[in-house]
Amino acid sequence: MEIDPKVFETWKQLYSRWSTVHNRARKARFDANIALLKCAYGVGPPPTRWQLVRAKRLEDDAEMLRLEMDAKILSLLP
Repeated sequence: MEIDPKVFETWKQLYSRWSTVHNRARKARFDANIALLKCAYGVGPPPTRWQLVRAKRLEDDAEMLRLEMDAKILSLLP
């Protein structure tokens, strides 16, 4: 099976972007969860609305990039 180099390069770029966004989303969600736990135990303020929205947006962006990557991989199949 011959793989189109252009499609493969596009997939590699998508993977790189997804990896970055996915890691940022995990970090943002972790920070929001830590803020929630601290608030529950009375040792810190609750997470801000901005923190929660940012985590959700990053998670959504990572999911969209993942779907694009899957579409590119499927386009490589005969």
